[in-house]
Amino acid sequence: MKIFNVQPIKVNEYIYNDEYLAENQHPGRYESGFDITGEKIEGLNTLFITFNIQYYVEHAVDDEDIITPNGPNSWNMHVSFSIGEEEFISYESSCWFNFESEGFNADVASLTDFLVGYHTQANLFFSQNAHKSLIEIEKDTDGELNLRASAIAGIENLRANNMYEF
Repeated sequence: MKIFNVQPIKVNEYIYNDEYLAENQHPGRYESGFDITGEKIEGLNTLFITFNIQYYVEHAVDDEDIITPNGPNSWNMHVSFSIGEEEFISYESSCWFNFESEGFNADVASLTDFLVGYHTQANLFFSQNAHKSLIEIEKDTDGELNLRASAIAGIENLRANNMYEF
C-alpha cells in the first residue's frame, strides 16, 4: 500500500481517573482496538484510523453499615456493599492518510507497519501521561493487540465498501 499525505495522530480524548489507582491492582475489563474505515475524497482513497482504549476497574462501594446492640456485650452487624465497574482510563486518537493499493499482501504489510508505528506513538503518550505504559497495561490485562489482524480487518472493511480492488 502506498501511503501518502499522512496526517499527524491526534489525541481526541484522554481520561485518567487516578482515584481508582488502588483498584487497578486487580485489573478489570480492558478493551482496545483500531477502527479503520475508508472514503474517496476528491478522487483520492482516504483511510481513517481511530485507536480506542477503555479500561474499567472493579470498584467496591459501601452501601450500608448498621450496628445494633443485641444485649450486653453483643451486637448485630449488617454490612452491605456493591461492586461495579468504574472507568479508569479512556483514550481515543485518530489520523488519516491517502493510499493506493499495491496488492493484498503488500497492503497488509504496509498497513501493519503503519499500525505498529501508531501503537508505538500511543505507548509513548501513555509512558508520558499515565501511571504505566500501554505495553504494561496490555500485559497486565492480556489485552495485547494483533496489529496484522487489525490491518486485514481494515482492508476487508475497504473491500466491503467497494474501495479495494484486490
